[in-house]
Amino acid sequence: MLHLHVQPNAKKDVWIGKYGENIKARITALPIEKKANEHLLKFLTKSFAVPVSQVVLLKGESRRMKRIKIMNSHHLPENLENYFQPPQTPNPQK
Repeated sequence: MLHLHVQPNAKKDVWIGKYGENIKARITALPIEKKANEHLLKFLTKSFAVPVSQVVLLKGESRRMKRIKIMNSHHLPENLENYFQPPQTPNPQK
């Protein structure tokens, strides 16, 4: 599950990185009549290499903060890989 902060009306579609507890993305679409949400879903399908049927907007239809479910993805956008790695535990010293 992704917790996103989305900034519409940007110059290009791009992942920004960590934004508090969320991940920030900028998209080119204007926030008019759900166009930004439709564009965001297309951006996510391209970024995570999944069909549009595998991306679901769960919460935040009319807000910048969104909760997205992406199913069956085995691909992470290159600049987001660090945000999805499990925390590393230190090696115990002998």
